[in-house]
Amino acid sequence: STSVRRRDPHKIAAHPASPTPRLALAGKAIHRTALGVPQLVDFAMRTYGPGVRVGAYGQSMGGDILLTSLVFERRLCAVALDRASPDWLRPGSRANELGGACAEGDALYARRCPCNRLDAFAAHPTAVLFLCGASDVHVPRACAEAFVAALRERGAYPAERLRLRVLPSGGWC
Repeated sequence: STSVRRRDPHKIAAHPASPTPRLALAGKAIHRTALGVPQLVDFAMRTYGPGVRVGAYGQSMGGDILLTSLVFERRLCAVALDRASPDWLRPGSRANELGGACAEGDALYARRCPCNRLDAFAAHPTAVLFLCGASDVHVPRACAEAFVAALRERGAYPAERLRLRVLPSGGWC
């Protein structure tokens, strides 16, 4: 059987059904960890004073977590997302796809995944830098490129505050 999931406003893709709720587990881990980011910002502000500018760096799932936190956290001044994906399904990935039909995972993906929450990024104060590998097959750059293009198309971010750099790396696999 096949379930259809909406990744971004321009693409629809089919994923084979899976008896394992991999997306539910990964989506929960990403979302629940992202819920802790505001406490980290609070800690930095208590430690360094309320006027401190807080930035963050996340690699791979850490970047996914930071980007997910931006759906509700607006106090970070900048984030650098190294080989991160705004789409938890990581379409096109080799050995890193988290797809698979699962009602709980589908619902969480629809409600919380950044690629489905473009509205949350409108007039967002946080500067975002995606760092992608040119030949990365583990976290393909296409998802970040589509996300950046969709936000720019909506006028959600000025170009100087939303950037994507493709580095000449071979990727993880």
